[in-house]
Amino acid sequence: MANEVKSLPNDKIAIICKCNDNENNTYTIVPISVSLGKTDDNLIFHSENGEYNLLPIDRVENITNKEIKYFYIYCDDVKTICQGYGEKDVNNAMARYYMDIASYLNIALVDGDIVKIYHQDYSAISEEITGGITKKYEKVEKDNQPPQVNINKNNNLPTNVDLERIDKNDLARFLKSHIFENDSVIDDIVTTIAMNYSAKRREEIVSMLSIGNTGCGKTETYRLISEYLGVPFTMFDCSSMSATGYQGDSVNDIIRTIYYNAKDKPQLIGKSIVVLEEFDKIAARGLDVTDKNVQNELLKFLDGFTYRVHLNRDFSVGNEIVVDTSFMTKAGLGAFEELYEKKLKEKRGMGFNNWSSGPIEITDKDIVDYGMSKQIVRRFLLTLLYKDLNREDLTRILTTSKGSPLLIKQERYLRDFNTILEYT
Repeated sequence: MANEVKSLPNDKIAIICKCNDNENNTYTIVPISVSLGKTDDNLIFHSENGEYNLLPIDRVENITNKEIKYFYIYCDDVKTICQGYGEKDVNNAMARYYMDIASYLNIALVDGDIVKIYHQDYSAISEEITGGITKKYEKVEKDNQPPQVNINKNNNLPTNVDLERIDKNDLARFLKSHIFENDSVIDDIVTTIAMNYSAKRREEIVSMLSIGNTGCGKTETYRLISEYLGVPFTMFDCSSMSATGYQGDSVNDIIRTIYYNAKDKPQLIGKSIVVLEEFDKIAARGLDVTDKNVQNELLKFLDGFTYRVHLNRDFSVGNEIVVDTSFMTKAGLGAFEELYEKKLKEKRGMGFNNWSSGPIEITDKDIVDYGMSKQIVRRFLLTLLYKDLNREDLTRILTTSKGSPLLIKQERYLRDFNTILEYT
């Protein structure tokens, strides 16, 4: 990986891999690196640093050519991968992308004129492809196997949560140990989550609209819930969206991101938690003629719909995915700053006060007047107002929250370096 990475909107991130022939129409794929670059019209990947000019592994004529030992795999747009991990730094996103994929055994199966790529753990592969793969792929040297990565670092998480019988009290306690000063909001969210995961009909799913200033814990609440439940989590930035036919992201890009984020738990993709960040940015404020169209396109997504989308936008045969959003938990998140300031002025006069000065009420009409259509507002049956955090709240988070970066670093220094890290 290059020391300094600069990306352009059309750049891609690809996993570079070595291919070992198992001599039974199957191939063991060993990831060896991750690279930033572009693909040309022939789908050849050219890395930005000039080190690689590689063919894709999913072509039969490529993988059966014994002279070709290195390929690229799992190639996707920089923006999609960064959004999938919630990372703004491309280097960090590339590293997480590589470690996620490298932590599993990858198998390619040649079936007629199609190459099928399986990204699973060892036991799942041996059971899933009966007769197609033998243990010959064990001949790959252990030194070539990538290290196993334990993504879940939180020892307080339960195991094997029954999604249809969620322990609301335990989930609430878990969230309140990380998210402060918003207990009533958390209680409402936990109740809604439990109802969603026990729902039997699409109409029983409740979507939530969370309103609050940056840093109050909106996104973290839903991320922690997905971590607790063990379900896929997707965060998508709505400020990048435009209506189909215009330049920008569309609902299909949300579907691709959901699919990508559920790659390690494909059986749970329909139970994903999907957070629509910057939801207030698609309000029709007279700034963009496509805003209303974007809202309209989200209606089916929020209601629950089965989408058929081409994964990498190249519309190649066999590259279509099917994703049903009917039983996903969806949440719109936004600051709605102007609306909140207006309500504060109405409540407290013309003087400036922060959000913690007392409860205010935001109605559906207020949100419609802000620029959201009545149709999309009605899709959110629960509106939640997060309290803004003052200096004392933030201090308490840094010194006591289980998610505090200071306490996490302090624990690591003591564990790895036998050093006590002090801070003022």
